[in-house]
Amino acid sequence: VWHDMGAGSGVHTRRIAPKFKTTIMSDSSASNVDAARAYLGEDPSFIFRAAKGREAADIDAGPVDLVFGADMIHYTDVDETLRVVLHQPKSGGTLALGGVGLPLFLDPELRSL
Repeated sequence: VWHDMGAGSGVHTRRIAPKFKTTIMSDSSASNVDAARAYLGEDPSFIFRAAKGREAADIDAGPVDLVFGADMIHYTDVDETLRVVLHQPKSGGTLALGGVGLPLFLDPELRSL
């Protein structure tokens, strides 16, 4: 299972989805989700969600291998989005969120570099 957050029209969704049994595709814009559905086609392995990142708390804790968001985190309230998203990856899972702006290092040692 993987979650493509802020997926827009599904460009990255299409490239990564074949590596997983289930794809959760979400975007805050219902029109983007509709465009992604048209682009990706109806497939039982896709779960389409029109929802903001901070509305992802209803995704069960721990089932997700990868939470991915290309160029989206800067559009959100970062702290709130991370609060609700960090429960998704299972132990050993990956959180990969990209955005534009100043780097945010959670590790204090990295902040001092």
